[in-house]
Amino acid sequence: MRQLLALLFCLSLVPNVWAGASLDFDEDGDCIDVGSAVEPTSGDGTYTAWLNGDDVAADFSRAMSGFNGTGNEGYLISKRSGANQEDIACLVSMNSTFRVAGPSSTSFDDGVWHFVVCDFTDGVSASVNLFVDDMTTAQATTSGNFGSFQGGPNNLFIGARGPCTTNEWDGRIAHVQIFMDKVLTAAEREQIKHWPGSIA
Repeated sequence: MRQLLALLFCLSLVPNVWAGASLDFDEDGDCIDVGSAVEPTSGDGTYTAWLNGDDVAADFSRAMSGFNGTGNEGYLISKRSGANQEDIACLVSMNSTFRVAGPSSTSFDDGVWHFVVCDFTDGVSASVNLFVDDMTTAQATTSGNFGSFQGGPNNLFIGARGPCTTNEWDGRIAHVQIFMDKVLTAAEREQIKHWPGSIA
């Protein structure tokens, strides 16, 4: 039942669906298994979340993670390690090629809510961009050809790496949204940050 309620409160898989409250994760096996792989088909996409991290989260703790068993296809929002442990990054992998945008210049161990947007494109001008709070200027970006998105990630997990036993998030997560095969514009990013609205 917790899993279903968590899904209803935390996840929106279609652009014009909005969900309510946040959930608190404590690094104790309480992540959400969405129950299916949520992946782009064209090699483009955007995923967003409101995040509020605690200061005891472990290195590489994941707010969301959708990867296949071999780790060569998928995407995540994750904290970093060492000197950058309080920061986050977006990672996207296609065709065994990893691109990481980050670490952020914003700390995620400050007990404050931050709105995070990761987008990615495939092709000759492939890129991954990380936006935190400011929806106009990316805090980090990386580029290079991915090849193609082969598909096949395992289920999408929120609050940890699947199967909820490693890289667990410590803090609150709200309003996870995944826009399939679409890179949001700056105006659209700003729109969903402040109000759900409808994104075509």
